[in-house]
Formats: sequence, structure tokens, C-alpha cells
Amino acid sequence: MLKFIVAFSLCSFLMTAANAELPETIDILYVKAPFNLQNIVMRKHNLLEKELSKDNVKINWILLTQGGKQGQALASNSAQVASVMNFSSLVLANANDNQIKVIAGVGRPSELFGLVSLSGKKPGEGTEVTVAGPKGTALHQLLADYLNKEKVPERSVHFVGMSQQAALTALLTSRVDCALLGGALLEKAKKAGAKEIANAKDFTGVNLVMAVSKDFADKYPEALEKIANAQDKAVQWINENKQEAVKIGVSELGIPEELGSKLASAYHYYSRLNPDDIAQLEKTQKFLKDYGFIKKTVPVEEIVLPVAKEK
Repeated sequence: MLKFIVAFSLCSFLMTAANAELPETIDILYVKAPFNLQNIVMRKHNLLEKELSKDNVKINWILLTQGGKQGQALASNSAQVASVMNFSSLVLANANDNQIKVIAGVGRPSELFGLVSLSGKKPGEGTEVTVAGPKGTALHQLLADYLNKEKVPERSVHFVGMSQQAALTALLTSRVDCALLGGALLEKAKKAGAKEIANAKDFTGVNLVMAVSKDFADKYPEALEKIANAQDKAVQWINENKQEAVKIGVSELGIPEELGSKLASAYHYYSRLNPDDIAQLEKTQKFLKDYGFIKKTVPVEEIVLPVAKEK
């Protein structure tokens, strides 16, 4: 009788432990803009649901129109997975004790981000130039890298912090000389006659990743691999069905197909980080520390989990 009780208890414990390896529900943030095809495709084709179907895990997609708020959502546990975070947001969160871990890559859309001028004025021409754009971001880092490369003193640039949309408006109304813009807003500025002075692809660049809260990563390591696998499949499907993927994306975002094709070709979707990505994350953290946006640094090896790296 005692043996039976011990055996039954052991069996119950093992079953409970097995169930604990995966959560009952995963809340994932759904961010579509500027052209996050892998997120759109993953949701439309139920790739994450299929990856976890045998485990009876429910997937809740939470639409978020402001990608910058993903860190807050993970911190409050209103979501466990951020579908697309840039390196700047990732570093800022971790430096402020909101521990967020990278589990997969998303895209390297560097060429979609640039410094433009409508008046023809640019930094380094002897007079003070006013530049508008978001501070503490990849675009700000682009400006810093450009000034450093061209040996332009930062004191000769009056940098006004504002959103990209506000920066575009300021540029088009001649309230600033230059603007830091990305995605569709960069294309809009160019169509209005703005000339590109510098592009992020020639400097540190822009990198987007999928991430989870530390609490989720610690509790459910098995789920991380399944989510990363779904990301692999989304990127593979996009690469094998490019035209169809673009059509899905433009339909979801309500933008012209021509613009969608341009964004997709420049996004460089990927799913696992390589050593260059890790080095880029290091540079981003150094920039944010040097410019006073963070007081402490976190080893990037603690931020990027093994599951996120190329095998």
C-alpha cells in the first residue's frame, strides 16, 4: 500500500512538472507597423497556434499600435511576448531593471532609416543646423555616428527631440533644416523633395528582435523554443512567397502595394541572431550610456538567450 502511495505521488508530481513546462495561455503583442510581415504572417497562418496545439496552449494576440509601449506591457505582465522590439528599447528596458530577453530575430531594416534635408542644409557646413527626431533611438544614434564620421562638432547641431511624425511636419513646414525619419515617413519626405544625407545602413544600423519577460523565460524555457520555431517558419514562408506575403501585409496595413514591396525588400527579415547582431547590440548600449540615456549597462549575453542565436 505504501509503495502504491509513493508511486502515485511520484506520478502526480511528474505530471504537474510536465504541465508547468508550458503556460496555459500566452499573450503576444501584435505590432504591424511599419511592415512587420513576420508578425502578420505568423498570426494569419496560425503558426504559433500550430506550434503549441498539442500542448493545448491558448494564444492571445493583443493589437498594439505604439510599438514603444511593448516594454511596459511586459513589465506589467499584460503580455509575455513582444513581437518586435528595437535594440534601443531593449537596452533602455534592461538598464532600468525591466529585464527583457531576446528569443528570436525579426529584421534588419537599416536602409529604411535616414537623415534628410529639404532645404539643402546639412551638418558641417559652417552654420548651425537644426535637426528634429526622436532622442535615445536608432535614429539618434545614426545622427551621432554621422557627425562622428564627418568630424562635425555636435555643438554646431541643434537637435530638437520629437516624434518622427512631428519631425516630418517640422521639416515640411521649414521649421527645421533636417529630420531623422524611418519607414513610410522617410519615403513621404523624399516624395516631397527631401534629399537623404545619411542612411542607417552605412552606420550602426537598425535591428529588430522578438523578446519575452525574464519571468516568462525562466518559467517556460520549452515555450521559448516553440515561439522561435514559429518565427523561423514565418520568415521561411515570407522568403518563399514574397509577392503573396506583401499582399497580405498591405491589406493588413492599408498601404499601397508599391510601398509595401519597397518596405518588404528593405526589411531583411531573419529569425536567429549572428555575431554581428550581438556586436550591434553592444554598440547601441554604448551609445545610450555615452549620451546619458542609461546609467548602467547589462552584459548582452544576459539579454540574448541561447535560443535566439544561430546554431
